[in-house]
Amino acid sequence: MMREAKGSSGRSQHGVTLPEMLVVLAIAGMFLLIAVPAGVNYVRSARIRTAADVFVKDLQASRYVAVTMRQPRTVSLGSTPPAASYQFIDVKGNTHVVDLPVGVTVETATNFPVTFTVLGALQGAPATATVMGRLTPTRSHVYTVTVGATGKVSYVVDRNAP
Repeated sequence: MMREAKGSSGRSQHGVTLPEMLVVLAIAGMFLLIAVPAGVNYVRSARIRTAADVFVKDLQASRYVAVTMRQPRTVSLGSTPPAASYQFIDVKGNTHVVDLPVGVTVETATNFPVTFTVLGALQGAPATATVMGRLTPTRSHVYTVTVGATGKVSYVVDRNAP
């Protein structure tokens, strides 16, 4: 609300009062209290989702390379779970080590490393890996990645895991 005050020269002056300014700052502060934690959780969620997507795409790419190059391809974890990285060999024969973002790990893995045959099937038993990242102390996003006997790679997500 604008106030008009008469100055000493008789002209009117426009401005806002201190209480009006404090109300605006209080409202802006409340918006920030809500928006900042939500923004932080969104960034963490995106980091976890991206890491899981890249892991799945690298598994799918390794299968594709095995079929097109007619050479088996293996994807292995960087360490025993919880693992913070994984590795694979690309189409040119170069070994890639992929580090997962901070706070994202492969928590569990069965039948890893996985090796794709020249027909795209999985050598050995079906494999499962769980990619997890914590949003808050009580809430995590968990992506369960499965590699079937035929070599098909899929995943399901639990966004409300403890």
